[in-house]
Amino acid sequence: IEQQQQNATLATPNLTTSNTSIMMRALMLVAVAIVGGALAQDTASFKQVDGMLHAKSTDFQFELTGDSFTADSFPEIVQEGSFKLSELLIHIKKQDMAINDLREKLKKTEDSLGDVADDLETLNMTMEQEISNIEDSMDTLSSFSVNLTSDDCDKVIGVAEDGSLKCDTDKDTIYEEDENKWQRRVASCAADSILQAVDKDGKPTCIKRAVEACEEGKSATGIDKDGKAICEDIFQAPPRAISTYVRWGRRDCWTGSKLVYSGWLGGSFYGHTGSGVNPLCMRPNAQQTGTGIDNGNQDGGLIYRSEWQWNDGSIYEYNNGYDWSDAREFHDDEVACGVCQAEVQTTEMFPGKMTCPDGWKQMYWGYLSGDKHDHRRSPKWTCLDHEPNPANGNDRNNQDGALWYTTEIDTSPGGAIYHADWDTNMGVYNTGDTQAPGTGYRRYHEMMCTVCGKLPTMYNKPAKTFVQYGKRSCSKGNTLYSGWLATGHYTHYGSGSSYLCMPPDPEYFNGVTERHYARWRQSRARLYLVEYETSSKKISTMTSLHNKDAACAMCEAEANDVKMMPAMTTCPKGSTMQYEGWLMAERYNHRHNTEWVCVDKAAQEVLGNDNRDTNGGLLYPTEIHTVPAGNSGVSGYNRRAVTCSVCAIDAPTSSFVTRWGRKECKGAKGLKSELYKGFVANGNSGHTGSGSDYLCMPLKPAYRDEGGKDTSTKSESILFATEYVDQGNQLASVLNNVNAWEVPCAVCEVEYVDVNMIPGRTDCPAGYDVIYAGWVMTERFNHAHGGTYECFDGALEGFGQANFQNKGSRLYATETEGIRNNAGAWQGYYHNREVRCAVCGLKA
Repeated sequence: IEQQQQNATLATPNLTTSNTSIMMRALMLVAVAIVGGALAQDTASFKQVDGMLHAKSTDFQFELTGDSFTADSFPEIVQEGSFKLSELLIHIKKQDMAINDLREKLKKTEDSLGDVADDLETLNMTMEQEISNIEDSMDTLSSFSVNLTSDDCDKVIGVAEDGSLKCDTDKDTIYEEDENKWQRRVASCAADSILQAVDKDGKPTCIKRAVEACEEGKSATGIDKDGKAICEDIFQAPPRAISTYVRWGRRDCWTGSKLVYSGWLGGSFYGHTGSGVNPLCMRPNAQQTGTGIDNGNQDGGLIYRSEWQWNDGSIYEYNNGYDWSDAREFHDDEVACGVCQAEVQTTEMFPGKMTCPDGWKQMYWGYLSGDKHDHRRSPKWTCLDHEPNPANGNDRNNQDGALWYTTEIDTSPGGAIYHADWDTNMGVYNTGDTQAPGTGYRRYHEMMCTVCGKLPTMYNKPAKTFVQYGKRSCSKGNTLYSGWLATGHYTHYGSGSSYLCMPPDPEYFNGVTERHYARWRQSRARLYLVEYETSSKKISTMTSLHNKDAACAMCEAEANDVKMMPAMTTCPKGSTMQYEGWLMAERYNHRHNTEWVCVDKAAQEVLGNDNRDTNGGLLYPTEIHTVPAGNSGVSGYNRRAVTCSVCAIDAPTSSFVTRWGRKECKGAKGLKSELYKGFVANGNSGHTGSGSDYLCMPLKPAYRDEGGKDTSTKSESILFATEYVDQGNQLASVLNNVNAWEVPCAVCEVEYVDVNMIPGRTDCPAGYDVIYAGWVMTERFNHAHGGTYECFDGALEGFGQANFQNKGSRLYATETEGIRNNAGAWQGYYHNREVRCAVCGLKA
C-alpha cells in the first residue's frame, strides 16, 4: 500500500514547470490531495484487519496450549476449537472480502491518477505548443519588417513566417473544447482594422490604423496602442576602434600605433600659387611606368619633395643641452612621413597645444608649420614632429621644392599681443599693446601642435571631431573647447590656407627661451586673427558682425564621420544635421586663398571682442557664378549667398566618400547608398583668393530666405564650375574624351570605418580595400588659384557640354617634379610622370 502511494506520487507530473499556469497547478494539487486522503483511509482499514487477525490467532494458540487440556476434555476442546476455527474462518473471509474491496478501490484510484497524469501531460503539451507559437510569432516580428494589414482577412489566427497574417473564415465560436484538446478560434476584426490583442475570453482588440514597417536597421518588437510598430535597433556588436593618421616629419609611428607605410611629404612648389594645397604622404614603390604614363613634360599640377627650413634659430632649446644648431641639422633635408593605424575612434590635430583633452591619447606633438608668409605657396597648416628624421633616400641637397617653416602668431583677440611677464627692455614689439584677457598667446613665439586619438569607450561608440565655425559652443555633441579662428593674412600669398580653431589656453615648449624669441621677428609662417566681412548685406542677418572676431568651437560628435554639404539646408538620408549655415571663405581677389567653411547661420563673435578692424584673416559670403550647361540636370542656381549644412553619418561603421570624376556612386567598393549626384566647383583659376578645396555641389541648390535673398553680384568669395583640361596630350587615353567638359561627382556612403586617399599606387596597403582608383588631379602649377590634390576616377566621365569657358575652375593631371638621383628614380617616382592613386577603405 505504501509502495502504491509512492508510485502514485511519482506518477504525478512536475507541478513547477514554467509552462503550466498557476490555476492548473492548483487544480492538480487538489486532485492529488483527494487521492492521497483516500489512500490514507484505506491504509488504516488494512491495519485494523491485520490487528484483528493477530488477536484471533493469539486466542486460538492460548486455548490449545492451556493447562485445561486433558484426554477427558478433548472432545469438548475439539468442539470448542472447531467453533472458534469456524469463527476465525468467517472473520478471515470477511477480511478477504474487505481486502478485495480495497484492491478495487486502489485500482480505481490508480486509474484516476493515470487519467489525471494523462490530462496533465496533454495540457502541458498544449501549453508548450502555445508558448512555442508565441515565441515563433515574436521571432517573426524580430526578423521581418512586418506590415500587419489585410483587407482580405476576416479572422486572424496567427502570423506566418514571412510576416503575413494567417486567416480563418469560421466566425461561430471563440474557444471550444474538442476531445480534451483546446483549439483557439479568434473572432475577426473589421476589414479596415487589424488585430492587436485577444483577452482571456478570446475577444479580439482591433485597431484601425495600419502598422508601418520598421526602418532599415530596426526590427518590430510589438505594437503600441495606436497600432504602430514598436521598433528597436537590431543588436550589433560594437565596431572596433580604428583610425588612420599621418605622422608628418617621421618615418615611424609612436608606441601603440601600427605603421602602414613610410613615405615622403609631397606638396606644391614654394614659388607657385597653383597645384594642390594639401600635403600628401607619398607611398613608396610608385606605379609610374606602363600604359597611360606619359614621360613628357606637360606641367599640369605638380608635386615636389618637401624640405625643412630650420636655419634661422626658430627652434632653440639651450636649457636641455639642445641649441638651434641641432635643429639646423635637418635644414634642407627631405621631410619624411609615416602613415599609421591606431586603435582609437578618430584622430585630430589640435593647434596651440602639446597635450590632449581628457579621454584622448597623444599620437605625437610638434611644431605648427606652413610656408613662409611671403612665398607664393599657401599649404594647409600641418603638424611636423618635434623629433624629426629625414625621408629614406634623403640626399641633403637644397632642392627647394615644397618648403616648411615654423609658425608665429601675430594677432589674437584683443589685437597684437605679448606676454605680460616679459621685460620690455628685451626688444618686445608693440609694447603698448596688452595681452587679450585669458588668451595666453605670445607674439612671435613658435606655435606648438599635437595629434591626438580618441580612446574607445566601453561600448566603442563612434566619435568624430569637427569645427563649428562661428559659434562658441557646439549645437550637438560634446564641446572640447571654445576658441577663435586664425589663418594667414589676406595680403600674404604664403603661410597656411586652412582656418584653425585656436584654443583659449595655448601651451609652449618649456625648453625654449623667451629671451631668444623676444629679440627679433622671424621670417616664417604667420597666423592672424580672423574677422567677419559682412558689410555687403549679402547675408542681412550677419551685417552686425562686420569686423568682429570670428568664434569657433571644437566639437566631438557621436558619429563615425562628419561632412560639410554645400548648397544644402538639410542632410541627405542616412545622416543627421549638426548645424547649418553659410558657405564662406576669403575674398576672390585677395592674395591669400583659404578653404570653404560652413559658418553657423546664427554666428557669434569671440567673447572679449574689441571691435577693432585688424584685417588679418577674413571671412566673406560666397556666390556661385558658373554651373554646367547642356543636358546636365543642374538647375536653380543664382547669385544668392550659398548655404551649407554639416552632417554626421548615422551608421556607426559607415563613412562618406566623394567619387570625383563620375556621375554616380555605382561601382564603388563597399557602396551602401548614394547620397547625391553633383558637379565639381572651386575658385576661378585666375583668382588668387576664395577657397581652394574642390566641392561637390548638388544638382539643385537649397537657398535660405532668412537673410539671403540678395541676388546682385558682390565682391565676395566666388565659386565656378570645374572643367577638365588635357594639357599637351597629358594622359591622352584618359582625358581626350572629356577635355573641356565639366567634371561630375557623387557623394556616397560606404561600409568602411576609415577612408583615405593614398597617392602613388592603384592598390591599397594590406587590410584596406580599394573603393576606387584613378589619377591625382588638381589646378595647374602656374595658375593664380590653387586646388586640392584629389583622386579622380580612372574612368573619367564628362558632364554638361564640351564648351571650354577659360574663365572658371580647371582640372589637370598631376606629375611628380624634381625627382632626381643617380638611379633616375626616387622611391619609385620619376621626374615628369603622372601620379596614380587609390581611395582605400578599412573595415570595422
